[in-house]
Amino acid sequence: MAPLRALLRCLKSPCLCFLMGFFMTFPVSGIQATSDHSLKPFSYLPYASVKSFKSDLMKIIPRHLRARVELIFPALVHLSQKHEVNPLWVFSVMWTESHFNPGALSQVGAKGVMQVMPETAVYVKGHLRRKKISYAYNNQSMKEHYKKYFPRLGRRYRNLLENMELGVYYLRTLHIRFGNLQHAIVAYNMGPGWLRYRLKNNLPVGEKNLYLNKVRKTFSFLQENLSLLTAQNDYET
Repeated sequence: MAPLRALLRCLKSPCLCFLMGFFMTFPVSGIQATSDHSLKPFSYLPYASVKSFKSDLMKIIPRHLRARVELIFPALVHLSQKHEVNPLWVFSVMWTESHFNPGALSQVGAKGVMQVMPETAVYVKGHLRRKKISYAYNNQSMKEHYKKYFPRLGRRYRNLLENMELGVYYLRTLHIRFGNLQHAIVAYNMGPGWLRYRLKNNLPVGEKNLYLNKVRKTFSFLQENLSLLTAQNDYET
């Protein structure tokens, strides 16, 4: 009966939203990027604090990736809040794209943790400039945190946070444009032009897409394991 009581407590908690919300699309209308000084609550996950979220996340990450996750985690949280994107969506894409390697460079020229193509970077930078959105690397809290990794806050610091912001914002715009999480993930990998062509000609999208399957698998892994840890924490308290 004890596990059942724990499950019932979980269903009465924000964990229910966590379990149900992963594969739901976010609203297309009314989404606005917030400034660095008006971050919205960390509401996509059933955690009272970012610290507890990080603690559970690190428990399920393979040991050989933990140092990389430690590096990107503060920026992941900040940018997910800033651009109102589910952080585990971003996390799954980063894991699939680069295994969180800031120095990753693909054969076709995609760079960084988010594997952003040069032409995509130019496109997204134009969006951010027109909307007058300040980059995360200018945020004081980000500077304070990353001093332990980059004491001089030089090019490596700027490249990491810029790459992550470009990727997160691009994911957000794709989701708004296509109104569907599956389509946004496919477009991130194959390009929006390819996706528009497929949709326009009523061709299947995502049925045999290896990249989409990898992201989904990562989603499922994170969902299942964090849900179990959340239920366990509820039971122990």
